[in-house]
Amino acid sequence: MSKDLNDISPIVNSAGKTSFLPGFVGKNKKTQVCSDHDLHFVASGRGALVVDDTEYHLEKGDVLLVYPGENFCICTERDENFARYYIHFDFYNTNRLNKKTPVLPNGKKWPRIVHIQTDAEIRTVCSAIVYHHIHNRSTASSIITSGELKTLLGLVLNAHLNTKATFQFRRIKSYKNIIKAEKFIRANYQRNITLQDIAREANLSETYFGNIFKKITGKSPIDSITSTRINHAKRLLIEADHNISEISSLVGYENSHYFSYIFKQKEGITPSEFLASLSETI
Repeated sequence: MSKDLNDISPIVNSAGKTSFLPGFVGKNKKTQVCSDHDLHFVASGRGALVVDDTEYHLEKGDVLLVYPGENFCICTERDENFARYYIHFDFYNTNRLNKKTPVLPNGKKWPRIVHIQTDAEIRTVCSAIVYHHIHNRSTASSIITSGELKTLLGLVLNAHLNTKATFQFRRIKSYKNIIKAEKFIRANYQRNITLQDIAREANLSETYFGNIFKKITGKSPIDSITSTRINHAKRLLIEADHNISEISSLVGYENSHYFSYIFKQKEGITPSEFLASLSETI
């Protein structure tokens, strides 16, 4: 691993989430000069970021990094809203290195743009960073946001490094069936869906489907359903005003006690403890 990556100690300078109406054209406005690293994660819609006269067309799941000293502005498509999280940060917690962009093991610069195929986890992390930065002004907030930022950068880097493997998987005959199954899970995780339901949607036998799904995604179909549910539950705990029983039902668990059991298995703490961790330092 590159020494640059081992030395990363990221700190959040500012964070937020903004939405733009269709037809917004930032090109006609004064461009912003980035004084630090500025990470943009597209939560919904389509739009473009123009960085030093190069236009990057973005869609849901894209992550784009603006490097220090670069100019950028935003424009949207004519018929779609465009919503994105933004996080201004430094990779290193020292004055000497804070504007340095780390070099990857292959000798290349940190990637400009990465697409996150399944974005529930990264959306949850971005929500947590924004929540703690805006609502939590305690001395512990910088530690919390730095930890979440390191998780976010890890997700981005993992997606970038696995791009080659993804292209290799696309050669597998059933790749499109598995992508269809993943979309089915994301659209129906609130329901009581089974392995049989997902395999039928993918038009594959249950046994073959289970094996090829894990080979391509790294998770079993049931683990994928559980992860999707828990990631959405965390987002609701952070962003929405629902009690735990309501959230349990919203993410597909009829029994709130079972939901709490699964949540603790995945996160190491119960939903109640997760909520307490959000508020105890406010």
